[in-house]
Amino acid sequence: MRESFRGYGSPLTKVAVKLERFLSEKRNVKWKQKVREPMFRSETLNSANSLKSFQEFFSNLVPHFEDNGNSWTEKVTSPESMEYIASAKIFSPNKRSTGINDPNKPNFIYHHFAGATKPEDHIKLLEILAPSLKKYNIIIVSAHGHSKNDEKIISNPMSRTFASMEDIQGTIAASVALVDNLALLNKNNSVYLGISMGGIVEYWHRILGKNNFSKSIIIAAHPQADKIFTSYPFSGMFNAPEIEKYRTQFAKAFNIGEITAQIKNRFKNVKLYLGTKDSIVNKKIARNMAKRLGIDNISEYPFDHFTISLAGLDILKTLRKELKVLNTK
Repeated sequence: MRESFRGYGSPLTKVAVKLERFLSEKRNVKWKQKVREPMFRSETLNSANSLKSFQEFFSNLVPHFEDNGNSWTEKVTSPESMEYIASAKIFSPNKRSTGINDPNKPNFIYHHFAGATKPEDHIKLLEILAPSLKKYNIIIVSAHGHSKNDEKIISNPMSRTFASMEDIQGTIAASVALVDNLALLNKNNSVYLGISMGGIVEYWHRILGKNNFSKSIIIAAHPQADKIFTSYPFSGMFNAPEIEKYRTQFAKAFNIGEITAQIKNRFKNVKLYLGTKDSIVNKKIARNMAKRLGIDNISEYPFDHFTISLAGLDILKTLRKELKVLNTK
């Protein structure tokens, strides 16, 4: 069922979208001037032609999962010895410590958007808006190259980490493998929230993983990561004319291929939020992917990629509802 919220179609909504696009232009200008490590800087015609589908890429990785009780890491290594590391930890208000995992509590797993290095701050805000989160083990996932420890030089984590399309595959793959292991911690009592890149991760986790969360909420995402990370709002971090040469090859990297009944069944408990004015996540692609995968629980708002946060109160209603379903006794 797709819901469109007409109550958001006010002049202020249109102003918000225009403001985001204006700020996007300014950000691109700034990136072009200051980004020292552009995205796709290592891409060549040969490397683009050598790209495998994400399914094949993922199956060829050697995973290494570490469970430290209150924190977890997943290192995946490619046949070419490239390593990608995702990490997760129990949220603690104290930045210098990790929280304690309580096996009697349900789990809430949060995966941030691309470019974020302080997902703890997102959770602090969420706890204010949804106080019932304090009854949960809040697990924060940090993607490869996106933790504060990786900030060795001043640059955007996307530009630093995504030197090629295969690097994007590796970054997402490490998170997918980690998330699949996290789903085992409390298999029948867990909610996942993924925003943008975090949503891409959950799409591919549902397609390739073995373990499901009780409920997943995806905001502003679809599985074709190549389309997202080469969209115009990020163009200040890469050479746009050069990228056009690789469009066909890039499309192979995240083509979801055949969708079986088994895969569609895994998407039954997914809730999707989309912005109809989103300049990063194309609504036509997102709708088509959702239809193919059998996601029918979709809500749409007339916002762009970041301004969809203005629909936060509606999204919070869903989150609170899903949290109540879990057993918090």
